[in-house]
Amino acid sequence: ALQQQLNAQGAGLSVDGIWGPKTDAAYRRYHADAPSGSSSDYLSQLTQLLKQKQSATYENPYTQQLLELIKPKDDETYRQQAEAALRPGLNAQLEALSQSMEATNQSYERNKAELQRQAEASRRQLGSDFASMRSDLETSALRRGMGRSSYLTDNLAYLGAQQARAQANVENQLAQDLKDIGEAQTLAQQHYQQTVQRLQDDMLDDLASYEAALREKDKSAAQQAYQTLMASY
Repeated sequence: ALQQQLNAQGAGLSVDGIWGPKTDAAYRRYHADAPSGSSSDYLSQLTQLLKQKQSATYENPYTQQLLELIKPKDDETYRQQAEAALRPGLNAQLEALSQSMEATNQSYERNKAELQRQAEASRRQLGSDFASMRSDLETSALRRGMGRSSYLTDNLAYLGAQQARAQANVENQLAQDLKDIGEAQTLAQQHYQQTVQRLQDDMLDDLASYEAALREKDKSAAQQAYQTLMASY
């Protein structure tokens, strides 16, 4: 009981469970300063005090109200309060990041598709251009009576080699462009993941700070409740 705790500090009280003038004076003397421990410990002590005063030989109409006001909370309650206050903000940030990342990925995919479309158009154009050049060469050779000459054969081979090189350039450029986009997309994804991790880490720190603030707020409320109680007797 509280009287026993006060006696351990030298109060010299009779342990009768009654909150009388001597008990009150001893409490004021040995607990002039609020306990420096956790808010939960302080609230538990104050709750015990209020219950003892409530069962004393005289009643105070405010005691039950004060008991409700300073009812001690466990760690889970503080965690839930902090989560309720901070989690919606984090979720909103994460959702905005996710949508931004999705839009970025879609943009990269559109760029890839456009590069593929352009490469295919270049392939068709090269095929058409070189087919026209071969046709002109063959027509010219036939008109000059060189339809089966080595001149025609050599020039057709030359055109074929030129077409192959041009097509290789198209493919190489496409591969390089796709590689660049892929690397940029990978970097964007890594940045997104790092940002998400940073926000989640910050959330843990913010939760701890918020819980500490809640505990301190409750401790201040308990101290104020005690002062109110003392003043009401």
